[in-house]
Amino acid sequence: MQRFPSDAAMGEYLADRIAEVLRAKPDALLSIAAGTTSFPVFDALKRRVRAGELSFAQGGFFGMDLGLIHLKLDYRDGRWVSDAAAARSEVEPICRDKADCVAPDTRIAALVDDLHAATVDYVNTPVGHADFRMSSYFADLGNMTALAVVNAAQRDYVKQWVADNRPALAGVPVLSAAAAFRTGFGGVDDYTNVPPGDITIRNAADLYYYPNTLSAVKIDGATLKAWLERSAERFNRVNPDDTKPQALINTRMPGYNFDQIQGDGLAYVIDVSRPRGERVTRLTLHGKPVAPGQTFIVATNNYRASGGGHFPGLDGTRTLLESPDATREILIQWLKDHSRLTRADVPPRSWHFAPLHTRGEVTIQAPAGQLGLARALGLHLRVLEKHDDGTATYVVGFPPQS
Repeated sequence: MQRFPSDAAMGEYLADRIAEVLRAKPDALLSIAAGTTSFPVFDALKRRVRAGELSFAQGGFFGMDLGLIHLKLDYRDGRWVSDAAAARSEVEPICRDKADCVAPDTRIAALVDDLHAATVDYVNTPVGHADFRMSSYFADLGNMTALAVVNAAQRDYVKQWVADNRPALAGVPVLSAAAAFRTGFGGVDDYTNVPPGDITIRNAADLYYYPNTLSAVKIDGATLKAWLERSAERFNRVNPDDTKPQALINTRMPGYNFDQIQGDGLAYVIDVSRPRGERVTRLTLHGKPVAPGQTFIVATNNYRASGGGHFPGLDGTRTLLESPDATREILIQWLKDHSRLTRADVPPRSWHFAPLHTRGEVTIQAPAGQLGLARALGLHLRVLEKHDDGTATYVVGFPPQS
């Protein structure tokens, strides 16, 4: 399998190959359609392909927009030929606003109505109960309430697998890595938010959004540190002396690549004033510094274990376990086994920001009206501005930890 150091490098490579095909066989390829994950390829292709050679279409995320390619085909000399000059592409929104969406086809609705109703009943099936809110609001600031249940389920699964299949590794610390998949990319409603009370299968799908399977990797302390450093690229570097507002979040680093790792006794500190690769200033296990050669087993997903996200040392060669079980199903079973869930059942927050005094404001975007939740979580925020789209700009504080 070809591996790349970045999405941009992958885009350049694939664009080169496609351009080669076009040069060798101009009529071999008329158009390209792809999902939002392919934007680096599109960016690179636009720089390599002459106008009129190729039509592009890229639909919006979560089915919000439909990518359309219009081709004019003429039948000549026994074959269909595209009129490149007449080709065009466009993107049409499914909903121009919440009250103006494309009407459903009543014929299709009638065909799937029973299946739809059965699916709704299924996803509303209770699997447990929790006495605390699990949300990804402020997950970038260390709110791990939605991640801790995933990490607990993954870690328990791997610990049992090690005990059953690798007893010689019984003394190796088992950690777990999880990222918040929903951090507002799709708008103010694109966050995980499971209120206290009954937990349903729908909630479990909200807590673990993607159909990954569980994996485990065996790594050393140096790789663990590099893993956390890569995750910390989620943050822009903050200049404490800058008097202008500075955005904390690096939006070019997706939230699903901000892994937050938990495990018995694991603790680390992130200093956002330091350059990339030097931000994890303290990494300890049971109060002792993690040694570069120290061995760990980390529960994660198949995407990350096989190289997804370009994390140093994670390229598929260190995989200890490739489970056939979907992480979401593992989580559902764990919730059933812990049917009266309390905070004591999940690991505590494992990391904090280093104390930092800034002359200007450091800001983050999040849903409006959540200041009380942030303060209840021990986060130091104040509202700077509310916006018409339901979000707000918050000012982040970095005080010493008690």
